[in-house]
Amino acid sequence: MAAFIDTSVLVWLDDDSDAVKQRRAQLRLAAEYESGTPRTNANVLGELYVALTRRRGKGTTIATHDEALAAVQLAARLDVVPVTRDHVLHAVRLRARHQLAFWDALNIASALAHDCTLFLTADLLGARTIEGMRFEDPTAP
Repeated sequence: MAAFIDTSVLVWLDDDSDAVKQRRAQLRLAAEYESGTPRTNANVLGELYVALTRRRGKGTTIATHDEALAAVQLAARLDVVPVTRDHVLHAVRLRARHQLAFWDALNIASALAHDCTLFLTADLLGARTIEGMRFEDPTAP
């Protein structure tokens, strides 16, 4: 069973605003590495950099540019699968059918195209299943 790692899970590796969620994300990613090489895509790597360097309350960020770069380089050790024209077209259909944000739909389409049966995310879809792929929040109790 191949797992796709979404941006939100990778963000929790660096976001220490909730130590329990951070630890759960760390443990789950480690478990996914033990059972195989988890997948992500280049879109997620870009989203990760933006999420880590985006200003939050009080003008702070989760990470500096250099820290975010290091986090992206670490995430790039996952099996980074490509995003293709067909994935974009599939994403447009998924977006309409399931009322998803386009970028989430693109990640789902990419995961489906690369035989992922599990989509790990901390901010999307809860316990749904889309086209045979199950969604799970590894930061939840």
